[in-house]
Amino acid sequence: MKLYVEAQYASSPPRGWNSYDSFSWTISEKEFLDSAQFISDRLLSSGYEYVVVDYLWYRRKVEGADADSSGFDVIDEWGRMVPDPDRWPSSVNGNGFTEVANKGEAFEEGRKKWTAQDIGIKERPCSWMPHGFMARAGAAFLRSLYTQYAEWGVDLGN
Repeated sequence: MKLYVEAQYASSPPRGWNSYDSFSWTISEKEFLDSAQFISDRLLSSGYEYVVVDYLWYRRKVEGADADSSGFDVIDEWGRMVPDPDRWPSSVNGNGFTEVANKGEAFEEGRKKWTAQDIGIKERPCSWMPHGFMARAGAAFLRSLYTQYAEWGVDLGN
């Protein structure tokens, strides 16, 4: 009787570009899209598939704001982070990252295209955080974030 599953390894690790590594938290929409275009044009053939907006995309880039400051974050009426509209102009009017995400493509595997809406198993709660961080209200808040990001077309799966 076999008691283990033989591991299958990818031929290479996932390859991608992360905005924080090049721009810290201050990247703008134009800088991100220009970088994504560069990755697509020059590194896609080498296996680079992902570009990631990382860290403090919701912080206003104004005097006094830095990675450790507070009071500069853009928050909607429900307390959810939204992109700084001065740095991410297509995010105005509640659009979030919709326009930025629309410039990318869904992950394809075989004949199936996968998006953020496909990655979760809604019937199975998270094993390490089954009750959220604030009981029911916290779980509802997290669900609202996941719904918001999915509506924007953001892919959280990789």
